[in-house]
Amino acid sequence: DLLDEKQDLLLFSYDKNSAISAINGSALAAGQELSAGSMIKIENGIVDVLNDYCTKTDYSIALGSYTQAKNYSVSEGYYTVATGEYSHAEGENTNAIRVASHSEGSYTTANGNYSHAEGYYTLADDSYAHAEGCETTAKIYAHTEGYGTLASSYCHAEGGGTHAIGSYSHTEGL
Repeated sequence: DLLDEKQDLLLFSYDKNSAISAINGSALAAGQELSAGSMIKIENGIVDVLNDYCTKTDYSIALGSYTQAKNYSVSEGYYTVATGEYSHAEGENTNAIRVASHSEGSYTTANGNYSHAEGYYTLADDSYAHAEGCETTAKIYAHTEGYGTLASSYCHAEGGGTHAIGSYSHTEGL
């Protein structure tokens, strides 16, 4: 019988002279190796290993495909990078580059210490910046939310297409 997503337990056999191999009539996808802690996907009875090309150092965790984590960070998803100390990147093509930065969603970058980028194509481009929504950019100590917003240093922009440029300014609306 082929495996499907509803099976609760996967059984694997191991021979010290060979790789881990699936049993129960399933097969590993071509060229895949399985080890303890591997994430897998089962499709059409084929067990596919998802955590290929993950790199991690020290006490970091890298899960998913093409992920990278170092400096006590966590990276999970697809093409995610968490290289800042204690940073966390999750989703697709996300980057958490500086100390304690957090990036989540798709194509987001947290490029400042203690920064946070979330959503789609967001950029928290300096320390303590927070960018959320779609195509938003926040600079140092700034906060943006919405669509197409930009906040320079010490500013807050929210809504659609708003820009807060002068220090300590606030914009909102369309």
